[in-house]
Amino acid sequence: VNVFLSLPRKEFRLPQKTTGIDVSSHSGIPNYAAVKAAGYAFVIPRTSYGTTIDALAAKQVKAARAAGLWVLAGYHYFKSDVDPLAQAAHAVKVMRDLDLPAVLPDVEPRDPQIPSDAPSTTRPLFLAHRAAIAELSGVDSVYGGSSYLASLQLPPELGAVPLWLAHYGAKSPTIPKPWTTCAIWQYAGNVQLAGAKVDLNSSAHTLVELQAMFAPKPAPAAPKWDAPYEVLSGVATVAAQASGHGIGGAEDFRNIDEGPPR
Repeated sequence: VNVFLSLPRKEFRLPQKTTGIDVSSHSGIPNYAAVKAAGYAFVIPRTSYGTTIDALAAKQVKAARAAGLWVLAGYHYFKSDVDPLAQAAHAVKVMRDLDLPAVLPDVEPRDPQIPSDAPSTTRPLFLAHRAAIAELSGVDSVYGGSSYLASLQLPPELGAVPLWLAHYGAKSPTIPKPWTTCAIWQYAGNVQLAGAKVDLNSSAHTLVELQAMFAPKPAPAAPKWDAPYEVLSGVATVAAQASGHGIGGAEDFRNIDEGPPR
């Protein structure tokens, strides 16, 4: 039972059970033994952005693990001017190369001069990107800032997806719709810690609970061919676009009258 569901949106409180940091190539590599000694339990490194690998991702993962910290996931910085499905395929490949359980899609406001950065344009691109990462990796999630996520006007069903929320300078985070809680709260950024500049995070969940939350889910069962089924509107279009990125192909979306594959 989610104990936060009954709290008004503006009065959300996050009891701190587990703390962690996130880093990128801009951070440098902290002294992870000192990070652990300071009481932090997990690390989330940026592993990719666009179709590029973060230059320090592999070193961050290796150093954190050597110090006994749990690398909870990597995160991928979404670029609205790059093919969202190509980014998803790239992000998941890097995740697997680094032997990580998950990669979390990060959507942030970028350059207002880029037409694709308008919230109304970013929204469908990011939704396609997030869905592709979830399908490929088995883990669904969203990272973003409170006000920017609210501006995207995301669909209600995302309220069930684990949220990693950035909101600085507050005693408690403001939860954007459609969520009523967050799994992780990034409460401070660019903080000097153990020789690097990192972001600080806390969670009301235990580390074991977070590990389970961001562990890959089993793939859904294959459809039974002895019963009719329907293809949702738009799926075939997404499949056609995805086929060039290793996400799926037309063979996965057969006509309802075609029957089982032979």
